[in-house]
Amino acid sequence: MTTENTVASLLEPWKRFGYPTYAQFDNSTVFTGPRPPNSIGHVIRLCLSLGVTPIFVPPHETGFQAGIERYNGLWQQGVWERFHFKNYQQLKEQSKKYVDAFRDKKWSSIRSAPNRYEVPNDFIFCCDHPLKGKIIFIRRTDNQGNTNVLGNTWNIDSLWTNRLIRVEIILTKHLVKFYRLRRRDPKDQPLIKTKKYKL
Repeated sequence: MTTENTVASLLEPWKRFGYPTYAQFDNSTVFTGPRPPNSIGHVIRLCLSLGVTPIFVPPHETGFQAGIERYNGLWQQGVWERFHFKNYQQLKEQSKKYVDAFRDKKWSSIRSAPNRYEVPNDFIFCCDHPLKGKIIFIRRTDNQGNTNVLGNTWNIDSLWTNRLIRVEIILTKHLVKFYRLRRRDPKDQPLIKTKKYKL
């Protein structure tokens, strides 16, 4: 699984079905990009170039990815474990049949989902486009109220320890904002602090 394949695998359905307002990822470097501090990879850049907000779930916490992991399990049962493939093209064709059948089955919930947007016909992904939009990281503070994002450790709130926060990097304003999160009241997200920050 390479970054190039991941970018292509995102663009293919986005061109077919439209791209979303946001996309949720885990913290694999294939999605986040390289490990050096203050750097991002091609998947984030692809999202930002189309106006998609990338959201990264807390590391090592499975609940946030439950929906996609459930779908991955169904796909493996319906495609990978059920058929033998002579080549990659056969796998892609069978996978497309499965995805189409799954979409047909879920059509009522897909129809009521948030709008998707058409990828412009002349869109060409270029990783050198100016960065705009925002990147969101859901993180958990440690025992001292610190959290780590993109290789930076920030002290958030010594009274908000081992708790969830939303870290929002606003690229055009060169700011990072930190918000408290509570599972029992997810709509209440008070701002904790704002800092100057530039990728």
